[in-house]
Amino acid sequence: MCIAAQHRAGLERLLRYCAREILEHIGVETEPPRIAPARGPSLWDGCDMPMGDGVKFEPDGDEAAQAAPDFEVNQRVSKCG
Repeated sequence: MCIAAQHRAGLERLLRYCAREILEHIGVETEPPRIAPARGPSLWDGCDMPMGDGVKFEPDGDEAAQAAPDFEVNQRVSKCG
């Protein structure tokens, strides 16, 4: 390991130490949160709504409709240079 790499490694250790000390001083957790365990099956599994092949779902047209904007949208691309 060259001297520059050793110097950088020392600076990184010092920075980690200082950051940890500052976080502890202000009362912030210094360790990352634990990874949560996998969750159970979805709540949809127990519902009485028919699901699977052969079930047809037709969305309500009013839910998917969007009103036209009140202003004109300029979608032209300007080429500079």
